Amino acid sequence: MTIQGNRVSTALATGDYIDPDGRQRSLMNDFELGPILKEDTTKGLMYQVWELTWDPATTWLRITPDVGAVQNIKQVANVTQCSFTFDQLGHVNLAYTVAGIGYLYWWDTDISNWTETAFADIITPTLALDDKRTFQNANSDIILYYTKLTGPDSYTLYTREQRDRFADEYTMQAGLPPYIFKCGMHNGLRQQISLRRSPG
Repeated sequence: MTIQGNRVSTALATGDYIDPDGRQRSLMNDFELGPILKEDTTKGLMYQVWELTWDPATTWLRITPDVGAVQNIKQVANVTQCSFTFDQLGHVNLAYTVAGIGYLYWWDTDISNWTETAFADIITPTLALDDKRTFQNANSDIILYYTKLTGPDSYTLYTREQRDRFADEYTMQAGLPPYIFKCGMHNGLRQQISLRRSPG
């Protein structure tokens, strides 16, 4: 599903995040519901919680499931922010920042291979598969959320979508804090984002 009108809701529609989206992330870790194994969706995309971390000693971005072994995904030096989600086929898609440049590492179905896309001057690139329920696989979308400085101490929230191959930028709302620290579906089955002023 895409975001209706590519804008925030005109009516307040808050709710409690569905776990683990309500867990407080730092800039250097992220939590997602996902499959039993990466690239194995036989149990759906809501089987267990996975955590993404970056290991400064080895420079691996890696994921750890509730049940199972740590898996290295991509080796990247000097990461300052990171996020991830699983796509409809269970591929691990990554968003991360290095030296002020945001990168999106995503499974490109057009070429059946990985693509890496760079975006300058973005803050807290954050990924979410908007609806992980199995019956919504044909309609669901990976959404890339991020903010950018657009005026003196003024930040704007933007999105890009998997169905557009992340090529189009949509302006969601101006005048927001810069740091996304929670993102995902709430119990009213709507996407919800929480932002704050400090990265802490």
